[in-house]
Amino acid sequence: MRVLLTSHQFLPKFSFGTEKLTFECGRELSKRGHEVQVMTSEPASEELPHGVQKDYVYEGLNVRAFGMSLGTTQDPLRYEFDNPEMADRMRALIIETAPDLLHVWHAGRLSGSIIAAAREMGVPVVFTATDFWSICRVIHLRRADTGELCTGPNRAGTNCLRCYIARTHVSQEMKDHYLNKSDAELTAYVNLAKSPVLKNSRYGKRIRTVVERIPFLKDTINSADRVIAPTRLTRDMLLKNGVKPNLLRVSRYGIETSHISSVPQSPENPETVRFGFMGGLVRHKGVHNLVKAFRLNPRDMKAELKIYGDPERAPEYFSEIEDLAGDDPRIIFPGAFEGAKVGEVLPEIDVLVVPSAWYENTPLVVYEAFASGTPVVATNLGGLSEVIEHGKNGLLFAVDDVEDMSTQLTRFLEEPDLISRLREGIEPVRTVAESADDLEQVYREVIEARRSRKPERRGAGGPLRSSGRTPPAAER
Repeated sequence: MRVLLTSHQFLPKFSFGTEKLTFECGRELSKRGHEVQVMTSEPASEELPHGVQKDYVYEGLNVRAFGMSLGTTQDPLRYEFDNPEMADRMRALIIETAPDLLHVWHAGRLSGSIIAAAREMGVPVVFTATDFWSICRVIHLRRADTGELCTGPNRAGTNCLRCYIARTHVSQEMKDHYLNKSDAELTAYVNLAKSPVLKNSRYGKRIRTVVERIPFLKDTINSADRVIAPTRLTRDMLLKNGVKPNLLRVSRYGIETSHISSVPQSPENPETVRFGFMGGLVRHKGVHNLVKAFRLNPRDMKAELKIYGDPERAPEYFSEIEDLAGDDPRIIFPGAFEGAKVGEVLPEIDVLVVPSAWYENTPLVVYEAFASGTPVVATNLGGLSEVIEHGKNGLLFAVDDVEDMSTQLTRFLEEPDLISRLREGIEPVRTVAESADDLEQVYREVIEARRSRKPERRGAGGPLRSSGRTPPAAER
C-alpha cells in the first residue's frame, strides 16, 4: 500500500521523539514493501522561505517539507490549527502520490486542516496522539496563568483563554485586567466576542479564535478513521475532551533497539553513580528541579549529574539551570547529541532521570534506557508511571517535589546493589517491528471499512486522481 505520513518537523534537521517515531515507522513500512511519502514543515528561513517546498530523500524515505512562518500568514492565531494553505498542499500531494492512507503522527504547524483535506478527497486517516496538541495549544497542559497542570478546556474555554492571555506580550497590568475576572465575566466576554458588537474588533477576533480552536480540533480528530493513543493516560485524556470512544485504540510505541542493545552496559556497581538527563532543556521538562534535587546531596557523596541537551533551544532557561548548578563540579553539561547516537551515550550514565513537570506520553528515551538496561528515576505522573514500576525497573517521585526526588537519587548512593536489582526488573521493550504489525492491521481495517462504504463526495469536479497513478483505495 501507499502510505503518507506527516510530522510537524522531520529529520535530519529535527530529531526529537515524534520525528524519530515517524521515521522509524516509515522505514519499517518501506522494508515491508509499502510505498512511503513523508509530508512535513520547518520554520521558514532563507534556505526554505515561507510557502516554498523542498523535496529530499532521507534514509530511503521521500520527504516533502514546506517552509512555514505563522507570523506571515493572514491570521497566525487561526492558522496554527486551521490553515487553508496547508490544506491545499495536502490536496496537491494526494493528487500527486495517490496514497491509500494518511497517518498523521503530528499536525502541529501543518494544522488540522490537512486531515479535513484528506477526508474530503476520500483518503482514510489514522491519527496518533504523540502529545496533547489536539487538546492544548501549548501541548503540555500546564497553565501559564497558574502554573497548574490542566486536563483540557472547560466548557466555555475560559481556562484556555486565561492561559493564552498569560502568554501574550502585553503589560502585566493589561493581563491582570482580564485574569482577575471571574469565569462568569470571561464567559460573557467570549459570548460578546461572537456577537456583532465585537465580531470585527481585534480583541473580539482573538478571543473567538482561541475558543473556536477547541471544537474545531475535536471535530477534526473525530473525523479520523482511527485515533491511536500510546498510553492509557492519553486515551483517557482524549475521551475526556470529546474524542469518540469507538475511534480510540491504545498502542504503545516501538523503538529500534539494535544500536542500543549491541553496546556494553554501564557497570552494575559503579564507584561514582552517574545520573543523566537527556532531552529538551525547557521548563516543563523539569531540569531546574533535578539540579536542585541533586545539589541536596552532600558534595562528598560520589555522584555526578550529566545534563545532555541543546543550550540554545531556550537560552534564558539554560542560564537559569547554570546558575542553579553554580560551581558544583559534579554537574556536567556535555551538550546535545544526534538521536542515532543514543546507544553510545547511554553507557556514559548509570541512571536516567526524567523529572518532567507535565503529562508525558512516555518519552522515547525511557524505552531506550530500558533497552540498554538502564534504570529510570521519573515523575510519578502520566505515561511515565505506566511504564516505570517503583522499585521494580526504576523509582518514582512526586511531581515538582525536589526533596522527594533527592531522596530517590540518594538511594543509589546508599544502596550499592540498587542498580543491579532494578536492572533485573526491566522487561524487553517493544520493537518497531512489533509496533508496525499493529499499524498494518489498523491500516487494513480502516481501508477495508472505507471500501465498504459509499465514496465521499469530492466536489463538483468529481474525483481527483493523479495522472498515470493508481487512485486512492477509497476510489477503487
